[in-house]
Amino acid sequence: MSAIRIVCATLALSLTGAAAQNAQAASIGLDIKTGLWEMTSTGKTKGRPAAMLPAEVLKHLSPSQRSQMNSVMSEGMKHADKKRVSKKCVTEKTLKRGFKLDDKPSTNCKETLVTNNAKLMEMRLHCTGTPRADGSYRMEAVGHEEVRGIMTMKVKSGGGYVTMNRDMKGHWLGPDCGNVKPD
Repeated sequence: MSAIRIVCATLALSLTGAAAQNAQAASIGLDIKTGLWEMTSTGKTKGRPAAMLPAEVLKHLSPSQRSQMNSVMSEGMKHADKKRVSKKCVTEKTLKRGFKLDDKPSTNCKETLVTNNAKLMEMRLHCTGTPRADGSYRMEAVGHEEVRGIMTMKVKSGGGYVTMNRDMKGHWLGPDCGNVKPD
């Protein structure tokens, strides 16, 4: 076999191998390590929280009760704005189907995976009923051991709405999830 044929055959094999690796990476979602991850999120919640109550509830409240309800719900929004740190067990299944947007999704909510490749995972959330909600989630692989993302959500009910925006970042802790269960 001539040297040119050997070089061509070697090049063809390496290109075929690289294409197969790229196809495999694309099919598993984000190109990050599986195992235990620490996720941190910070954000801001805005809106008129008392307006989130259904109209049929609001019509039975006096102005002072509405004010009190608004105060209580505003405190809840402040709590929602606090920095959150959690541990997630990321598996190949997680990478294929996408991260869950909500730990306890309502039966009225549907999560849709929009983009899922080695660098980017995008999901949409749509909830019907009261309250209605629409949101999106975007996570980017910064490296094999780091991710960054954003989450936006708009919740509507009773003529008002609340918007939530959260910035997220995560880093890989190790291959063993310990007692943290995959979602």
